[in-house]
Order: sequence, then C-alpha cells, then structure tokens
Amino acid sequence: MTPLATSVLDLRGPDFLKLYAALAPLSFAAAWVLRTALRAPAGEPAPRQLDLDPYDIACLANGRTGAIDAAIAALVQRGTVTLAKPATRLLIHDITPTRLHPLEHLVYSVAQKHDGDVREIRASIDADRPMHRLVQRDLVLSDGQFLVARVLPLCPPLAVLCLGIAKIFVGLSRNRPVEFLVLLCIATAAGATALFAKTSHRTRKGDRALQMLRDANTALESTARHSANTLAAEDLVIAIALFGPAILSTGPLGELHRLLYPPEPISSNGGWHSCASGGCGSAGCGGGGCGGGCGGCGG
Repeated sequence: MTPLATSVLDLRGPDFLKLYAALAPLSFAAAWVLRTALRAPAGEPAPRQLDLDPYDIACLANGRTGAIDAAIAALVQRGTVTLAKPATRLLIHDITPTRLHPLEHLVYSVAQKHDGDVREIRASIDADRPMHRLVQRDLVLSDGQFLVARVLPLCPPLAVLCLGIAKIFVGLSRNRPVEFLVLLCIATAAGATALFAKTSHRTRKGDRALQMLRDANTALESTARHSANTLAAEDLVIAIALFGPAILSTGPLGELHRLLYPPEPISSNGGWHSCASGGCGSAGCGGGGCGGGCGGCGG
C-alpha cells in the first residue's frame, strides 16, 4: 500500500467521511465524462445513415431483443400467429407465410420449434444483421466498443468504493463505528450498478438519429397511441421502436403487451414493499427502514 493510501486510511472518521463524500460525486462525474467520450462518434447523421428499414429502427431504439419483440408484434398484426387463451404463448398457424421480412421469417420458424414460447424465441435468435448495418453507419457501438463503454467508466467509482471498504476494515480493526461509511459504500455500489446497467448501445450520433426519426414520425405516434391495431405491420414495428411498447398496452393488442412484458410480481406486507421485493435492496437497506443503524466512520 502506498504512503498516500496509508495516510488517507489513517484519517479520523469524520475527516474520512468528508473526503469520501467529496470523492464519490467526482468519481461519478468522471464516469459520465468517460462514458460520453466512449460513445463516439457524435454529430448530425447524414441522410444515408437515416435510410433505415423498420427493423433497423427497432434495433437502434431497443437493441436485438426489441427487434425480436417488434417482429412478434408484426406477425400477430398480420394474423400469421395469434395468442393462446390465456395469453401465455403464441399459436402458430399451419400456413406458409409470404411477404415477410427476413427477421419475421426467422421468428416464425423459431416459434414453430419452441411451441410459441416467447422466452425461448428471444433466447434462440440473434438479430445480428440489423445491428451490423447500424454499426457500419456509426449509429450503434460494436460489441467490443459497448463492453468498453460499459466497464471502463466504472473504474473511478469502484476505486472510491475500494477505498471506503478498506477504511471500513481499518475501523473495525480499531473498534470504531463504521455504519455511516457502510451506507455511503452501499450508495456508491448502487450507483455503479445503475451506471453499468444503463449504458446505451447507441453512439451519440445514434441518439441524434433516433430523435430525428421520432420528430419525423409525430403523425404516426398519434395514430399508434389511439389505435395501434389499425396500423400496417411495418408501421407498427416503427411505432413500437420509436414510441415504446406501451402503445400496445391498450385496445386489442393489450394481451400481446402482457405476453411480451408481463408485470413483475410485487411482494408486500400491510401495504409496504418488503425488502425481498427489491423495495430497499437497490438503494441499500440501511437508510430506508429495512434495518441498519446510525453511527460514525471508524478511524
């Protein structure tokens, strides 16, 4: 351990808490700058970069899984597949579908093999072709670039977290209270987890392209939100991509929305979310009434 690290760990508890409380926000600011830089290029997309088919747009907006879900919605809209009663899987009709997009053909074939199980369909298909086209147009990060953009920005917060954990052990070895520092470390870990989970697969130019496509399709948005079931299958795919799957949640397509995006069960006790349901776990149980006391930081 370096002399600097040793001297920092030897700080009195209140002084270390002040230092940690200053370093943690700075580390997340550095993470944000890093992630922004790694999601290059930026700027206005050229017209040729916006010449996208519906499933290119679906991949741009929601990644591979979003494109697969949009293909399922298109097949339902076309009547090529229907929903079981109750809507727990897809029913595959014994027909030869025609005039389908290649991804729709693939989804249809896989659905036949897996008896319409949506989870198996998603797990069995890798919608790489649209993603590859988007990578070539600088709208989406390649898998390697995405991994770097997701992991490298975690380094500053994790370095601060490691410092905090080391100080916790120092405090415990000296029989000092460390509860406040534990809570700060939990908050740092939760923030790093959120940073890791929310990294976009798009470049900053891809973000701009998606916004331009939304602005150019405001009329489609109005129709989709009021009567999505009346749209042509290709328009439905674009609407889901640009304005979110919530457009399916009402009207005749509501059952499809519940099949694709079932509500997560919430455990409760007397009206309060329990810790087991995730009501506290993501933010640290110490500060929200799920246990944990108050104290200082050992030193």
